[in-house]
Amino acid sequence: MSTFSISFFFFIFKLFSSFIFIFLKLFIHLYSIFFICILFLAYETHHFFLLYFFIGMIFLVLHSKILHSNV
Repeated sequence: MSTFSISFFFFIFKLFSSFIFIFLKLFIHLYSIFFICILFLAYETHHFFLLYFFIGMIFLVLHSKILHSNV
């Protein structure tokens, strides 16, 4: 009985974690689309401070991902 409950709990945990992973991937894609829209609006409205700020943030995020990757 306890083996069944442990395996059932593990199955529910795996299912829940996969849903969280899918939601996070979707959120990251939507956030990147929002980010690109902000960059385009900053370029079109000639708010170059926003443009440089967001380009700097992109490079900062990419740099931190490269530093913390386990490749």
